[in-house]
Amino acid sequence: MCSRRCPSIPTCVSPKARARSRFFPSKDFVSRPGTSSRGRSTRLRSAASMQRPSPMFAVCLWLLLGACAGEGGEKSIPSVDLAALEPALARRIELAVAELRGDPDGAESWKRLGLLYESNDYLGLAAECYREAIERRSAPELWYRLGIALSSAGLREQAAEAMARCVELEDGYAPAHWRLGSYRFDLNEFEAAEHSFRKALEADPKHLGGWSGLARVQLQRGEGEEAVETLESALKVKPGAPLVRKLLRSAYFEAGRLAEARALHVPWERIGSMGGDPWQREIRSLRRKTPMELALERLLTRDYQGVVDVMEPFVRENPRDPNAYAYLASGYNGLGRGGLARQTIATALEKDADSIVLLRVLAALHRGANELPQALEVLTRILEIDGLDLDAWRQKGDLEARAGRDADALESWQRIVRFDERDDELLLRIARTQLRLERWTDAQGTFERLIRLGAQRASACTGLAEALVALGRADEARRILERAPELDPGGEALRRRLAGETEPGRDG
Repeated sequence: MCSRRCPSIPTCVSPKARARSRFFPSKDFVSRPGTSSRGRSTRLRSAASMQRPSPMFAVCLWLLLGACAGEGGEKSIPSVDLAALEPALARRIELAVAELRGDPDGAESWKRLGLLYESNDYLGLAAECYREAIERRSAPELWYRLGIALSSAGLREQAAEAMARCVELEDGYAPAHWRLGSYRFDLNEFEAAEHSFRKALEADPKHLGGWSGLARVQLQRGEGEEAVETLESALKVKPGAPLVRKLLRSAYFEAGRLAEARALHVPWERIGSMGGDPWQREIRSLRRKTPMELALERLLTRDYQGVVDVMEPFVRENPRDPNAYAYLASGYNGLGRGGLARQTIATALEKDADSIVLLRVLAALHRGANELPQALEVLTRILEIDGLDLDAWRQKGDLEARAGRDADALESWQRIVRFDERDDELLLRIARTQLRLERWTDAQGTFERLIRLGAQRASACTGLAEALVALGRADEARRILERAPELDPGGEALRRRLAGETEPGRDG
């Protein structure tokens, strides 16, 4: 038993908060990752926060407690007051601690307990478990978890050190480079942050975190045009990404392109994922799901009554959340209660008339009822608010095509391919529409583009040949069909017809 007296936690901390972590301030005491912004020091704290335990106090307490444990010759297992927890969580922690007692030298046992603590915001306990796991096996994914836990506790310098060790061991994991870049950015180490973001893009050119991080560095330096170029490249990787659109608006302002900035109205919307992160799967599986996550899960499995059961009380508690109304209306609609779904959306639009989320659901309700003019009107409204909403452009084009408005559909679809040049199915629809409108030269160019992409080859060869025939270039069309590795039935028929026209006695 340790004879030293360890510092007690200040009396201003409630018993419930004290149970959260013996070592670091809980999530109530520190800012979450990414809360710093340009022009504001991450070291500034409010008067209230100055009464709370500081990270330095937490680290000292951690070291002293470790010394106390060491005097007894036996490593203590970090734990909390189980009586203060929900029974289910207490039982899970109890089982994980028991498993660790049976395998105190196993890195995986320490990691599993750390994951359980981290998923419930016991960040100091999680960090200690990850350090113990690293002592037994210095693996990149363990350093990754330690870095995230330290960052969530507000200890960015230590988090950056841990994440730097992670990328030393595994240089090809883009999310680790992105997180390291984010930590360095918040520490005002902009050159190092830029290096990390570029490393993330080297590892995965589709990782939005790398693109957005690089743009943030450029904006910090006042390089507006460079940031615009970076973000436009990101939109080609993932068209319509919410975070990219938000940053692009800022970049337009920075570059002095005020008209474009004002035209790009970006309402509130969930940021979404930065990119795939397999090392986060374990922690996600342990975290308690939010009502929104439960609603989405049930919506995807068509459990519409389950959606309603979750969202009705949530809407009552959060009457200004447009996403809550959107989920609730979708649940009502799935149950065949279309009138109630529309009433729900109308109520929400009274609070936020420019909510893209609500307008999308309203457009879907009109589309499901085959009310094409009303659906098109709502989609037009969405595009007035956000001209880069590529999904709205696609839906608008599809509805215009259904209504027989081929020229309008063509214009809507072409808005999309400006940002997503490799959508071969959409390119094929554009090319066929150009044929129907007898825009032969445009159709030729689109079909040739498809062939260069190596996509839709059979249909593209047939369409290109049709366009060339219409332009009076039958010999070229014949050669294309003869050399094509495969043809669809229309292409075979055209090839036979063109071959027949060159038989003896058929050439005039």
